[in-house]
Amino acid sequence: MAALLVVGVVSGFGVAILLHRGPCSGAAFVSTDFSYCVEPPEGWSAEAASTGESPSDVFRHEDGVTIVSVQAVGADGETLQGFADTLRKHDSLRGYALSDPERGTLGGSPTVEWNARVSVELQEVLIREIVVLHDGVAWRVRIAAPEGAPTEARSEAEELVGTWRFA
Repeated sequence: MAALLVVGVVSGFGVAILLHRGPCSGAAFVSTDFSYCVEPPEGWSAEAASTGESPSDVFRHEDGVTIVSVQAVGADGETLQGFADTLRKHDSLRGYALSDPERGTLGGSPTVEWNARVSVELQEVLIREIVVLHDGVAWRVRIAAPEGAPTEARSEAEELVGTWRFA
């Protein structure tokens, strides 16, 4: 009888584990390459990272010009501030005009964030850079849109990023 009780308890525990819903269960977009998920708003398309020099997940607004891109790299031993400083230096060397860094959160983890402005093909592009370090991985999230792009699209991009969960 005791053995039957133990089997029943262990089996119930196993079923409970199988039924446990992870943080990304049911999410509209789950990045298997970069271990996060988001809920893109209506009118946004998602494109998972492909192999290449700088693989990125990319989300595009139906306006065709507002995008959110996500990259991730292993960051063992790196600090959030160190990673952000490295990216800011690269942005500066590319000629981007940078705002002062700010602190925020993404998926419950601390971020370093700043705005960048760059000219691309005679058009000013506004970029919000968001850097987060979580479980030994560093993410770079960029919201980019040309100056004059619909403010609704930028708001929706921020909404998309606001749904971020780590897998």
